[in-house]
Amino acid sequence: MQDGKVNEAGILKLRERMPFADLTKFEAEPVVQNLGQQLTVKDMCNFVAHKLAG
Repeated sequence: MQDGKVNEAGILKLRERMPFADLTKFEAEPVVQNLGQQLTVKDMCNFVAHKLAG
């Protein structure tokens, strides 16, 4: 993190830990407080599918 924003290394870690989520919008404005607002119902469905497959 830098100045309340997730840096490039942080984005890579998020992608690694959250492969089910579309982080495209978050990457455009990576303010930490916005991450929860960027996740969608589709992301949560993808999370469940990801967990069930693994």
